[in-house]
Amino acid sequence: MKTQLHVLVPGSITLLGIGDAVNKLLEPHRLKHDDIERHPDWRFDYLCRFDSTLNCAETNSELPRDMFTDYAGYVSRADRLRPDVSAGALVTPDGHWHDSSDVGFRLMNNAETNAAAIEKWDKRYWQLMREHSDCWVVETWAHS
Repeated sequence: MKTQLHVLVPGSITLLGIGDAVNKLLEPHRLKHDDIERHPDWRFDYLCRFDSTLNCAETNSELPRDMFTDYAGYVSRADRLRPDVSAGALVTPDGHWHDSSDVGFRLMNNAETNAAAIEKWDKRYWQLMREHSDCWVVETWAHS
């Protein structure tokens, strides 16, 4: 299963440092294949990308030229996000993983239960965005 993931990187990190910051924040959540017994709380085994959804023209114009190809459309400031943006999971600058399962979303639920969970998740997502409005948002997808 693939989940759209937003990683919140402190605004004090320069755009050139975003990639390293994302890797550091995600490392505790990554499955280490040779260590599955001692890492039962893993969240993903690899990252991938699909079409970008953040598409912030202002942030794209700030990207250094050598980052543009890899990051254009995948980075925004939290306070610049469009109101229709959301993701299935979010990692905050303290490294904590938040996702829709935290509010009751399960593949095996009926449609009504999952619709209610998604509504709760959207509220939680935007609450976290408001709490971290000075952060960079980096979009990726996590495979689990």
